Amino acid sequence: MKTERNLINIASVMFALNFSILAFYSLICMTTTFRICESLGANIFLNSVRQIPQYPWRMLIQSLSLYALLCGVSFFKNFHPIEFFPLRVVICLVEIVLCAGIIVSVNFYSLEREPPAMQVGKKEFYLCPENKPPDDRA
Repeated sequence: MKTERNLINIASVMFALNFSILAFYSLICMTTTFRICESLGANIFLNSVRQIPQYPWRMLIQSLSLYALLCGVSFFKNFHPIEFFPLRVVICLVEIVLCAGIIVSVNFYSLEREPPAMQVGKKEFYLCPENKPPDDRA
């Protein structure tokens, strides 16, 4: 019983540590992107980088939401043992999918893409106005 309690404590510390690392990484990416956009040399910098987060605030929301779901599924699995084998396999697959979703949401292994823009009607709103591509209608 004491060993099981120690394992639960270690798992809780690991979940808390992972949460703090994920929150720190997401917040650093978000604040760095916004600071770059506010600086006067943002255009030069943004044209030289390979990629920037599509929407920096989305990284924080998605990664922490998926992590909360992963914690919920993991704690449910630990506190309510499931004897039905196919259901255990499904829960393990859900955990793997949630982990992959977290990796994608923090932009690990992402592909190159155009500067972030958001289409609203026929008007585009860019993350940084300086990063807007030149108009070819001239």
